[in-house]
Amino acid sequence: MQQVLQQLAGIPGVVGTMACGPSGELLASAFPPLFDEAALRQVAALFADETSGLRQRAGPDGSLDLRYARGRALARPFARGMVLVIGTLAVDAALVGLSLEQAVRRLDAAAGQAPAPHRPAPQPAAPAAVPAEVVTARAPLQEVLVRHIGPIGGLVFEEAWAAWAAAAPPSRARLEQLVADLSREIDEADERTRFVAEARAALG
Repeated sequence: MQQVLQQLAGIPGVVGTMACGPSGELLASAFPPLFDEAALRQVAALFADETSGLRQRAGPDGSLDLRYARGRALARPFARGMVLVIGTLAVDAALVGLSLEQAVRRLDAAAGQAPAPHRPAPQPAAPAAVPAEVVTARAPLQEVLVRHIGPIGGLVFEEAWAAWAAAAPPSRARLEQLVADLSREIDEADERTRFVAEARAALG
């Protein structure tokens, strides 16, 4: 399974990919190290959550094609759950779709084999510890974004957080920049203004 995901992750414009089980468990993932695994597990849980709204957006075959300001998320069901691919605006959705179909066939063919336990990719040593106040702010900010743009907000937040953290060392002073980055995911001006107000309130 990991090899299949790594091949999907190698497609130009793909940020990362993951496989989720029917009960919302994370089976395997291929994302850059900056993507927090705990957050990926939360995303996986959304696919099993009847109230998340994702199932209502699925096509007749159970597939999903979700668009947002930073890019696109495509998912296909397979015998043991769902395969999800997150791409940038530059990703070739048609190529990803074809690759997903091939990946699903390979995963279904291997469904009778005992799955290997999921092991996260080795994490490189962080150059410096993330301040506690930044860690504390992460979940409230994500919740505000999900409230404004729906279930896809969890994925959008992880991508924005990874880009923000890679640009410079995370700090309390830089959280305002993160709020600005997240606000660009909201097209409607009034809704964007409300998001910024709620995000700042969440930061305290």
